[in-house]
Amino acid sequence: ATIPLLDSVARLGLADYHQLGEEDEWRFGFWMSSLMRRYDNSYYQYREDMLEEGRWQMSRRDLGVWFANPGALSWWKTSASIFSPEFTALVEEILGEQQTAETRDDSGTALT
Repeated sequence: ATIPLLDSVARLGLADYHQLGEEDEWRFGFWMSSLMRRYDNSYYQYREDMLEEGRWQMSRRDLGVWFANPGALSWWKTSASIFSPEFTALVEEILGEQQTAETRDDSGTALT
């Protein structure tokens, strides 16, 4: 049996987490956990004034990019509890901002 490369698992998982087989789902979950742990740590450093505002804002934007992928969002819904409450609240805030942005057109006007 061939072990798929992590980049393939990541690409497929970001598109649709639920399409992965059991082993690839585990690989994807491990990869996402590691990735999000990095952001959780960066957020902690930012809150403790150990990370500059500009660097944190870049990381915050990156989080939004990751969670624009349906598979990452599906994974988060089942895995959020493994992260700090502060980071979980931040991700939920970002998701709320994305949901609000999806209901507006390019001019900022609410879509009906």
